[in-house]
Amino acid sequence: MKRFLPTVVWFVSGAVIGEIADTLLFGLWSRLGLLTPVAHWLQSRGYETLADYWGVVWLHLVSWLVVVVAGMLAGLFLRRRLVLDLIAFGIGFAFVPLAISAYFYSYVPSIHSWIYHVAVVVVLITCGVLSQKLIRGKEHEKAV
Repeated sequence: MKRFLPTVVWFVSGAVIGEIADTLLFGLWSRLGLLTPVAHWLQSRGYETLADYWGVVWLHLVSWLVVVVAGMLAGLFLRRRLVLDLIAFGIGFAFVPLAISAYFYSYVPSIHSWIYHVAVVVVLITCGVLSQKLIRGKEHEKAV
C-alpha cells in the first residue's frame, strides 16, 4: 500500500486542481474576457471558422496553462516513476471534473469531450517528460 501512496496523492491532487481550474479559474477567465475581442474581429472580417477555433482555444486556455505548468513542475521535481505519476495526475485533472459535472447535470459526455480530455493528459505527460529531459541534459553537461 505504501508503494502506491505517492501515485494516489498525485491522482487526488490532479482531481482537486482540475476541479479548481474548471470551476473557479474558468469562471474568472470568462468574466475577464480578454481574448473575446479577437473573436469578434475575426467574425467581422468574415473568418467564421477561424473565430470558432479561436473560441475553442479561449475556452480551454486556462486548463492548458495549468496542465503545462503542472507537467513542467513534475518534470523538475520527480526522479522516479515520472510517467506513472503524470498519468495519475492527468486522469485526475481531466476526468474527475468531467465525471462530477456529468453526474450533477445528468448528461453523457460527447466523444469530442473525451478526446479533449485525453489530449490534456497527453500534453501533461509531454511537458513533464520534456522538462525532465532538459534538466537532465543540463546536469549531464555540468558533469562533463
